[in-house]
Amino acid sequence: PIAEAVLSSLEETAGACEGSGRASGRRALRESLGKALMLGVAWSANIGGMGTLTGTGPNIVLAGGFATMFPEAPALSFAAWLAFATRLAR
Repeated sequence: PIAEAVLSSLEETAGACEGSGRASGRRALRESLGKALMLGVAWSANIGGMGTLTGTGPNIVLAGGFATMFPEAPALSFAAWLAFATRLAR
């Protein structure tokens, strides 16, 4: 929904700046930018889900299980998980 709102706002702004002409140019811009924006949103959601400790439930379960199985090891902190998992998510 947010990506669609950004595209609609961009289209309205472009329409106000150009006047009533070039509707096909605005449509082409919306299609090409829309594809890139939708792929970017999906990719960033994937990175955020895998790359942060609180991104998905299994990450939190792993952190709890790790603390139980290895009590003498340092706990998995948010920063440590971010440094490790963000590289894997890309």
